[in-house]
This record gives sequence, structure tokens and C-alpha cells, in this order.
Amino acid sequence: MAHYHCCVPHCNNDGRKKSHKDLRFFNFTTEKKLRQAWIITIRRDKSPVSDDKAGTASLVPSLEEPSKEEALRNRIAELEEIIAVMSEKITVMSLDKFGLERFSNNSEQIQFYTGFSSYELLQSVFIWLEPSAKNMSTWSQVQRSGTPPVDFQSKTGDSSTKCTLPLIDQFFLFLVRVKQGFPIEDLAVRFKVSPSTVSRVFLTWANFLYFMLGQIPI
Repeated sequence: MAHYHCCVPHCNNDGRKKSHKDLRFFNFTTEKKLRQAWIITIRRDKSPVSDDKAGTASLVPSLEEPSKEEALRNRIAELEEIIAVMSEKITVMSLDKFGLERFSNNSEQIQFYTGFSSYELLQSVFIWLEPSAKNMSTWSQVQRSGTPPVDFQSKTGDSSTKCTLPLIDQFFLFLVRVKQGFPIEDLAVRFKVSPSTVSRVFLTWANFLYFMLGQIPI
């Protein structure tokens, strides 16, 4: 087995010494940037020749595994990249589905589907409705037990009508049904829910809006 002596200035590491038997020696890399980094690390003025060797003890941290801080930075960078990719996918999915957000930049389509002149106006109405909508009773609850359209005593703050649609898209579904009169089966396909869900959402919001708008003095 060959024996090597470290070329790093003031380093006495030698492969022939028993105390240094666990050391590893490396030829200097020919890759320019990495080679320059090694030279800076070992503080050698003269560029090493091809046969010069450097021991791991002299190249720390150049040849050893990354430090914990560096490994953490690398992991954070990887996670940030994953988050960016996922955010892009979520954006694409939100624009692909038939929901209010898809038409947020198109006032003509907002007016076509809902009757509102702009996305901003529709949002302002929803913001007014949302606190009460979070506690509204489903149509079946009203029919079954006489629950008021809005249960102000509820502390759950969640009346999603057992539906996967966000409240804003439930409101949008109701408006589309009223404005365009699309059949329930058509809306079920558009919003990717069952026909029974469309029916339940529509009746719940009709009852809720009748209650809320009826309180406005005209």
C-alpha cells in the first residue's frame, strides 16, 4: 500500500505513521473553482502539482461532510423549492376549477354569472355576510327542528353545510343558479360535487339570504 505525506504547509501528517492510519489522502482536484477553494483552505501560495496529496485533517471542512448549519441551509432551500412548486400547483388548480377565484380578474364574466358588476363588489357583500354565514343553519336543520336560519348561539363558527365547497364558492353557486338558472346536474359537474349537495347548498343560502336581507330597512 502506498504511503503519502500531506503537502499542506506546516502539516506533518504522514500515511506511514500508525497514529495517522485512519487519515485519507486526496489528489488535488482539477476542477478550477474547487481547486482554488482547496488552495485557499490550506493557505498554500504555490499551486500544488498533480502528485501532491492533501489529508482530510487539513481540508476540513472542504472534504468533510457539510456542517449542521450548512446542512440546515440546504434543507431549507430544498423545502422552499418544494413550497414554491406546490404553491404554483395550487394556483393552477384554483384557476382550473369552476369557482369564484377563477373569474376574479374578469368583470364581464362576474356580471354574466352573478349579476354583480365586479369581483370587488361581490367580495364586499360576502364580507358582510360571512360572519353570520359561518353560523347559518342548513336547510335540513331548519326543516327538521325549526332551527333559525342563523344560529347566533353557536360557538363552532363552522356552518359549511357539510360541504367541501368554501363558503365563498357556496355563495357563488347560489348566485350562478339564480342568475343563469343552470340545472342542478350542470352545477354539480361544474363545482365537482353531487347534485344533492348543490340542492342543499342552494336551499340553505336562499333561506339564509332571505333572513339576512329581510332585516335591512328599505
